[in-house]
Amino acid sequence: WEWADHAVLEKDGTYTYGGDHDEYAHDLNFCVDGLLLPNRDLSTSAYEMRCVYRPITASYVSNNKYSFHNSNFFEDTSKMTFRWEYLQNGEILSEGDFKVVIPPEGNYTVTLKHPLLNTSKDCFINFYYIDSRTGIEMAREQLTLCLSVDRLAKIDADNVAYVEENGKYKILTNNGDVVFDKQTGKMLSYNIKDNELISQDESAQMFVPTIYRAGIDNYMFIDKNWKKLGIDKARVELRAFRCEKLKDKVQAVTEQRIYLKNKIRFICTTTYDIYGNGCIDVNSILDIAKNYDLPKFGLTLELPESLRNVLYYGRGELENYSDFHEHSLIGIYADRVETLQDKYIKPQECGNRSEIRWAQLTDDNGNGIRFVADEKTLNFTAQTYRDEVVANAKHSKDLIDENRTIVKIDAFVRGIGSNSCGPDTRVEYRHNSVESIDYTFRMVPVIKGELIK
Repeated sequence: WEWADHAVLEKDGTYTYGGDHDEYAHDLNFCVDGLLLPNRDLSTSAYEMRCVYRPITASYVSNNKYSFHNSNFFEDTSKMTFRWEYLQNGEILSEGDFKVVIPPEGNYTVTLKHPLLNTSKDCFINFYYIDSRTGIEMAREQLTLCLSVDRLAKIDADNVAYVEENGKYKILTNNGDVVFDKQTGKMLSYNIKDNELISQDESAQMFVPTIYRAGIDNYMFIDKNWKKLGIDKARVELRAFRCEKLKDKVQAVTEQRIYLKNKIRFICTTTYDIYGNGCIDVNSILDIAKNYDLPKFGLTLELPESLRNVLYYGRGELENYSDFHEHSLIGIYADRVETLQDKYIKPQECGNRSEIRWAQLTDDNGNGIRFVADEKTLNFTAQTYRDEVVANAKHSKDLIDENRTIVKIDAFVRGIGSNSCGPDTRVEYRHNSVESIDYTFRMVPVIKGELIK
């Protein structure tokens, strides 16, 4: 079962596993952790393994020169085609392919014709190793040539003000209004050019600080400790909320306490800087009282159900994490909220996209929001159901679309490791200290496919 899932295909198309058939002894879903799904489709892990086990590895030499090493002991590369793409800020500027015979355990250096590096931009080169006989991709890899995640540009639009009315703060911009509840600190409306960009459901989560992830198999042991500490049932309570006019913006600030088993363990301070053009800079700081091995930290919000078209610049197109991303090359990808999530036979939290520079959700008319990172990249995902649904689901059919668009913009997501039956997440992919977590992103309205200026 490490190679391929062992499961029973039911008449309704659902796969079942241990315990679903009144077995006396079973191992739950332990036999559905293979590299292949029961129908022999590749899992995300199989794509990762394919990249890690690739027989060719590339390295950057200088200027436009690249070196390739053939790690095969007996076979040369005469049956292989090398395809390449050169990217700046996610856009492919040049591409090509070539063939070369590299002997077993041999090396070869090639000069490629692509633009010179621009150190003020992200620059990458992708290599795809293709079987010349079948056209099938054998493996891929991406070399980072230079990185440039910019600071957010200063916004000059300063024509912004706010009023207090009916227990609310209403911030008035050139392009629309932002409304907060004065008592709860919750954002109630983000209306730009007559387009409501956040959910109007009274129960909607709106910039809720989140430190727990619905369980995954690789967390099965650490999750017991998280639940013992009460991290899965963390309670958020507003301590203070204020709104004031500054020189070039209106600033709203919430300070929230996060309780574990009725004890204050975290303070989350979230600052919203609202500018005259309707853009909002969101900064969130998590202050930590004790040393916790946290599952994650970020903000969760809900958008209108119609905002289901996704465009993002970061690692894709499959789910990926800080310690699980060789298969996911940094680029610009289009998707749908419904298909961002992997379909695990036993549902668990999934669908994260890491090293995100920006992510955008829009409706079919091109109206929505772009979330833009400030210097430090983000983790991002979106789903159509809340985490409680995932936590309680036993099979994929239990994941019912709740007619929501739930967005998670996270500063930190713990690496996934392999601790279902292997080592836990390595130290460098955890946040296991009392150091605060601090991040910023900008919300830019998108109207008819164009970013608000």
